[in-house]
Amino acid sequence: MTIWELSKKFDLPYSTTHKYVQILADHFYIFPRKTDKGIEISESDLETFEKFLTIIQGGYKPKEALLILDDRRVIRKLLIEISEKIDNIEERLEKIEEYIERKGFWRKFLSLFKRRR
Repeated sequence: MTIWELSKKFDLPYSTTHKYVQILADHFYIFPRKTDKGIEISESDLETFEKFLTIIQGGYKPKEALLILDDRRVIRKLLIEISEKIDNIEERLEKIEEYIERKGFWRKFLSLFKRRR
């Protein structure tokens, strides 16, 4: 999508749209490229632009919006790491359960706690 198309889609002046694209590009949030149509951004860059614009429309200045994007990026990264760790734990638990079932360990373990008369 070109800057012109962005400005039309979000009903922003071209100069404002260009400024926002430049700010995001300068901080490596998006990676616009020059084409025969003009400066274009990818679909994933479009998502970032929309998030940035939503933050700004919430009353924040562009520099503040960048900080909020940073926070969201860090939180998203942490959530992905946590999710991967949970997946790893679940895999390990499944292996332990399989091992216990194979060895009949659970029955032996439970038998230790049964009352003997």
